[in-house]
Order: sequence, then structure tokens, then C-alpha cells
Amino acid sequence: MKKLSLLYSLLLVWGIANAQDTIRVAPDYTNGGALNKAIELNGPNKVYLLEVNGFYDLNKSIEFLRPVDKPNAWYHIVGEKPKNPGDFMPIIQTGLTATNVPFEQMFSIKADVSFKNIFIANQAVNGQLGKFTFIIREKVRFGLDGCVVDPVGVTDLVNGGEFSRGSEVYLTNNLVLRQGDKYSPNGGHTLRDVYADTLYIENNTFVSTDNGLVAGGGIEESKKVNFLWFNHNTVVFHDVSLIANAYLPKTYVTNNLFYDMCTFVQQHSWASIDTDFGKSGTYFSQIKTDTAYVNGQLEPLPSNRTHFWNRNLYFVSKAVQDTLLNAAVNNPTGNQFWQIPIIWNADVPHYFVTDWAAKGQAILAASREAKMFNSSDFPNFREANTLYDVNPNFVDTRIAEFSKEVASSALYWYRTNKLLPGTNPANQKSQFWDVDAWAGTSAAMYPAVWPRWNGKYTNPLLLTASNAGLPLGDLNAFPEAKALWEKNKDRIADHIKSLSTEKMNLTGLKSNKMENSIQIFPNPMKDYVKIEAVNPISSVKIYNVAGKLVKEVNVLNTKLVINVSDLNKGTYLVEAILVSGGKFSKNLVK
Repeated sequence: MKKLSLLYSLLLVWGIANAQDTIRVAPDYTNGGALNKAIELNGPNKVYLLEVNGFYDLNKSIEFLRPVDKPNAWYHIVGEKPKNPGDFMPIIQTGLTATNVPFEQMFSIKADVSFKNIFIANQAVNGQLGKFTFIIREKVRFGLDGCVVDPVGVTDLVNGGEFSRGSEVYLTNNLVLRQGDKYSPNGGHTLRDVYADTLYIENNTFVSTDNGLVAGGGIEESKKVNFLWFNHNTVVFHDVSLIANAYLPKTYVTNNLFYDMCTFVQQHSWASIDTDFGKSGTYFSQIKTDTAYVNGQLEPLPSNRTHFWNRNLYFVSKAVQDTLLNAAVNNPTGNQFWQIPIIWNADVPHYFVTDWAAKGQAILAASREAKMFNSSDFPNFREANTLYDVNPNFVDTRIAEFSKEVASSALYWYRTNKLLPGTNPANQKSQFWDVDAWAGTSAAMYPAVWPRWNGKYTNPLLLTASNAGLPLGDLNAFPEAKALWEKNKDRIADHIKSLSTEKMNLTGLKSNKMENSIQIFPNPMKDYVKIEAVNPISSVKIYNVAGKLVKEVNVLNTKLVINVSDLNKGTYLVEAILVSGGKFSKNLVK
């Protein structure tokens, strides 16, 4: 497999490095279709530059073609960056057919294509949502970087199928909003049936998305994603599952922040449609893997596949717990519900199963994935450092408030379908969060520039929880941390690929060997915690999972013992601050 640095850089340089021409595309506010016309006239191997504050409505779906005489054809769609207050990113909006319905898809991709700094709205001027945003119809390289897609539409952001086999797909630094059915979990998927050789998803934020984030495929080798990288993403108000592909030879899911990721909590009866349930009676988890087939035969054991899930937060808001899970607990029909955890193990909070006392232990014992992750037959299957019940404490308080609307919308759907008792309100708000009332209005009503979503949070436990001691989730919310990550991303990627569950260090001592120069132990702790360092320590701070400072000790020494007998059981962040200014933190359990 290629080095990640090479894979990442391809998105940034292809097209630009070989560009012969840059076509500046002016909006056509009279007839529309300015981008359509420019591409039809000039063809591939061009950079199409869209104007800041420009509004580009499509008069038909754009088809990126690969001419017979240009087998390496590419298209690069770039938006000028806003510079002044009130400026907005160039907007591409879907159009209407002769029968007054949105185009089936906005873009049909048959050649290498990248989009950068573009706002894409799959909603027509009459307010109707389109279906697909991108459909990949050939083996291509496709990139989306620094873009806003809102709304995605009622079906898929990227759809692939058989023709996408062997493609390379890069989603980086994007904000993806409102995908699927706004009143039920039965819409589309963010990426569906994208049988890519490489699927690279990093530093994106997904808000109000549906069904599977990465969906489709089975245990057949022909439908696999060879290399899946899902790192430093923030996923908020997602309906059901993260990754539904079963056969993934190399999978890395690391440093992500999941906030209300399973807003439509599952029913026990639904588990019967899952193949794993049918085989073993286990309920599926967000980690979905299966026995693989290679050349039509069962894979030889021990397996050489890699599944690495490390340092991810899975937070379920109080609104979802109280509105949905409590409603299920009090349901006299016995139709109990459950959340989909990362994996069924002892770390899963008991409220994930509303009748845990009756079924919890049996679910844990039956979990196929948990058994595979603890088996010598699958030596590269590793899950560690999954955090539950740690509230990020988003700076934007509307995020926590909207959890109530999300939970209420799900409850409305369950009652409508007679899956839970109760009376619905006359008017029910959508589960989709239109964060700034864009909702497909005209360009003159465009409300903000990138980033429209403020994903910054304040919980110190999460601000240093990544494998490199950086914040979890989309680092675009933390520019200083993002800059540090940019400088060290090759080292960080190599650390992840080594399957190490320990933190590496990027800051502090000049030697960059802080983990070797300071020790915080024992873990789990009981009545005390010891700290031993090569360099003198100036203070130690201990935070609980809510981010509250519960203990602080000021000291000038290289060794100390801190009494923690007064702390309740739970997870804590212990942060040691050196006289030199360096910091080292470690999560401890009591």
C-alpha cells in the first residue's frame, strides 16, 4: 500500500501541477449554466476557477468525461477564497428538469475530478431536494477538499457501484450537512457502494446525515474497499451506522468525535435482518467485519486484514437518552431499543440496552466482532481507548439544544410507525439542522463564509485525547492544533499504521521523547497516583469526564504522590505541566 503522505498529496497537486490552462468562469445570472458551458467548451485538463461571491446554477447535470484520446483526463474545480467580510464561497446549485424536478444527480464522474473551496447545494430554487450529489461511473480519482455540501440531498453524497471499483476517493476538510430523509432513518447514505482501492476521509464534519456513512459492499472480494482511512472527523446527529462494509482489508478509524451518532436507536427485531444476527444471534456494532473471501475461498487464518479503531469518542446526549431510551424502557409492548456501540464489550454503558439486566450479558457473550478482536486468528484487529459519556462541551450551545429536536423527531417517527406508543405533536420539526438558515435560498441570502459550523469544544479531556495529544474530531475547529498536525502528519500516520494504541508526543521537550521522560501510574488508580519525571514538574491538574477541574497540585519536584481517594469512580485526565512549559497528559481510570 502506498504511503499515506503520497496519497494525501495526490489530492492537492494533481491537475495543478500539470495545468496548461486556467479557465475563469463568470456566473451567468440571466440564463444560468455558466459552468456547464465552460466545461463543454474547454473540456478536460483544465482548472476551472469560480469567482468569490459567484452563484452558479446548473442547467443540466455535469458529466466529467474522459475522451478516448485523453486516458488521463482530469478536471479541477476551484473556488476563490473569500477575503472580505460579507464575501461568500462560490455556490453551485442543482437545477430542474423539464418536469420541474431536481436533476437525478449533480455530477456524473467518468474522469479524475477534484473540487476545492466550493459550496455545493443539492436543492433547487423551488426548494426541492435532489437525490445524488456525485455518482462515480468509472475508475477515477475523486477529491473533495475544503468544500461545503448543504444539503447533500435525499439519497447519497457519493454513489459508486460496480464501475467505481479500484477508484481513489479523498474527502478532506469538508463540511457535509443534511443528507438523507429529514423525517426518518430510511434515506440514503453518505458514501454508498464506493468500491474504492483507497477511501481517505480526514478532518471533515458531518452533520445531520442518514443511514450508513460508508455503506454497501459485502464479503465478496469484488466489493471491498482495500484501504479505508477515517481519521479526525466529527460526526453529529447521524441516524444509524458508521461503516456498513463487511470486508475491509485495511481499516483505520482513529481520533474521531461521534456526537449522537445513532439518533434512531435500534430495535431488537431489526437485528434479525443483519447477517451476523442470523448466524449467531449477536447484535451488530459500529465495527462491522466478517469472514472474508479471497479468490472465492475463505481467507486463510491467521488473517492478514487490519481493523484498527483507536481513540474515538462516542457520546450520547441526555436528550436522546431521556427521550428515546426512556420511552422504550417504559414501553409496555416490550419493544425494547438499543444503541449501536463501537463494539460490544465491557466498556459499553449499560443504558445502550434498555433491558440490560435481561439481555446485556448475552449480547456481550454472543458478539462475533468482540470475539474476532480478541482472537489470535485476527492479530491485526485492535480496538482501544473508546470514550463514552464524555461531553465535548461545544462552544456553540445550539448543538446541545438541537439534540432535543433530533430526539423528538426520531420519537415522532417511531410513534408514526406504531413502534412506540404515544401521541405525536401536530407539527414536528425536522431532525436536520440548517445551521444558518441557508436552506437553498438565493445567493443574496447566503449567510456566512467557511466555516459555517463552529465545532470548537472546551472539554480538556478531549482536547488532548488524540494519538498525538491533539483534539479529537475535525481539527479545522482548532487552527493551532491543525497546524501542528500538518507539520507532523507523516509521523502521526506512521504511528497509526503501526497499530500503537499509545500516545505519541508532538509538543513540550525538545527531544520529543516526553513519554519516555515522564510516567503517570498506576492505571487503574485507587487511592493515589504517582508521577515521576526526568525534568521538574510545576503543577498537576486532574479533570473529570465533564472537563471540570477536580484537583490541582502546585509543586516543584520530579517525583510526587497525589492522594485521589476522595475521587469517585470514573475516567480522569491527569495533566502534568513541566517547569519548561511542556505538558503531558494521560487518561486514568479509577
